[in-house]
Amino acid sequence: MSSTKLPPDVDIEGFTYSGDTVLGLVDVSHFPLTFDRKLGEPTEQYIHDFYAWRRACSLHAYKMGTVHINVMDFNAWNVPKPTIRKLISEYSRQDLEEPGFCWQYLVITKAVMRGAITAISWMRGDKSAYTFVATQEEAITRAKKMYEERGLSAPDIDPSSFVFVHDR
Repeated sequence: MSSTKLPPDVDIEGFTYSGDTVLGLVDVSHFPLTFDRKLGEPTEQYIHDFYAWRRACSLHAYKMGTVHINVMDFNAWNVPKPTIRKLISEYSRQDLEEPGFCWQYLVITKAVMRGAITAISWMRGDKSAYTFVATQEEAITRAKKMYEERGLSAPDIDPSSFVFVHDR
């Protein structure tokens, strides 16, 4: 678990709309390695809110002298409509310019979702920092290696026993 006190715009549980519609859950317990689980039908407001949260995480990591890596689980997300894919491509085109942002691991097991994300990469010119992975365990293993390769302290997390905070 992260021993760092996180700012309120980073230390959130997820994204809820219209009372109780949850479109994303967040786990910051191993910050600066973060996790988010995308749920249901993506909306424009969710995309704006997600990228604002991710920018806040990256900036906080930068101020701490480290980098932010995000693991995104797409397995419970509906395929985004073309307007949402375009919005994601506009935001993610700026990935490499975001202070403190390092990488995203995209956990995707559905071929149709992988196709939608690939379409987003075509729209943005593939200037983003991401890797498709099949499992959270693979994402965590790769993220820890990435921290170590950069000479940074990797979060204390066991890839084989990680449990998303909302599943505990």
